[in-house]
Amino acid sequence: INKTHALIHTALKGLRYYQTYDRFFLGLSIILGFLGWMSYILCLVVLEHTPVGQAYSAVTVSSRQADGSIYIFTAIAVSVFLLLYVQSLPQMYYIYSLMPVALWYKAFAGRKLLYHAVKSVFSHGTFLGFVLSLLFCVAGLELLIQSFYHRELISFILLALSAWPLTSVLLHHSTRASAPTSLGWSLTCLLVAVFPLLPVVGKETQYFLVISSGITALVIGAVICS
Repeated sequence: INKTHALIHTALKGLRYYQTYDRFFLGLSIILGFLGWMSYILCLVVLEHTPVGQAYSAVTVSSRQADGSIYIFTAIAVSVFLLLYVQSLPQMYYIYSLMPVALWYKAFAGRKLLYHAVKSVFSHGTFLGFVLSLLFCVAGLELLIQSFYHRELISFILLALSAWPLTSVLLHHSTRASAPTSLGWSLTCLLVAVFPLLPVVGKETQYFLVISSGITALVIGAVICS
């Protein structure tokens, strides 16, 4: 009986250690990675799809006039690499830890562009529209978070996205998107909205399907962009 209790105690300690193993470090790396990715995407959107980016086309996201930031971020990357190497951590840790450094370097290089964008928002009296857009984005992110617990919310988000071409025409009188493109967008969103409502079949991890779908999405995106 004593040995059984000792085994249970040891097993619980192992599980507790497994659940808390570098949780703070990995969580911080993932958070910084997502924030860096969002900042970099914001720079690209402002640069390529706003009047501010067109007027400030001389400044690119990967500008070399970064005030020596390349050396600072290189030093950070080397320091993180050495820290991981000394601790003999798994290879996946290098991806989790070094990816945020690269993303934040790209985002930091576009800081001047973002400054001009914020300045333009305040100077042209579009602050209210900016706040409303920000609130919609936050609400969308919260719905995505809740969709981890309630899959049906993804269908709701896709239904809202399917109406985006229509709302763009009604609210902004935008006719840049052709009718086939708008119709394809709406039908695709409606079709994908069906899948979260279907029952889950099997719980096995299918890495092949995930990788295949990612490659397929990249190929389709490359064909559309070309």
